[in-house]
Amino acid sequence: MKKSIFFLTVFLIAIGTLQAQIKVGPGLCFGTDIDNLGISANVIYDFNESWSAAPSFTYFLPKNNVNWSVLDLDANYVFANVEKLGKVYALAGLGITFWSFDFDDQGFFDFDTSGSDACINIGAGFSTPINEKFGISPEIRYSIGDCSYLRVGAKIMFSLDK
Repeated sequence: MKKSIFFLTVFLIAIGTLQAQIKVGPGLCFGTDIDNLGISANVIYDFNESWSAAPSFTYFLPKNNVNWSVLDLDANYVFANVEKLGKVYALAGLGITFWSFDFDDQGFFDFDTSGSDACINIGAGFSTPINEKFGISPEIRYSIGDCSYLRVGAKIMFSLDK
């Protein structure tokens, strides 16, 4: 019983500590070879002043019977802190691009297929705080792999501080 209470206490303290280091928020981007607007859900977990984990999921609006979405598992490294403006960071990581094609001509021909492609992400961004609770982060990233494309966008990040 004492061990359970101890582990529960450690867990609750860890969750409280984590919340001070987590930011969440939506974003918009444009994918070049996808040639459409994407809407993203983003999380940033700051390990320290320089390093953070930045997973995200982007859903691109359907176009020409094709649906695209991307799961990014990136890391950010802050290499410059511009006084009173924000932080410049490099990003790198793994991206998995999911796609599906659905064609139905309401007659004789019906064709559906889907798949996924893994890629390596490289890019850069700029995180500028608006106030203590939220900030804006424009980014540019290139996904290199079987499905290579450039993404340019921005996200609004809200801090989960208490």
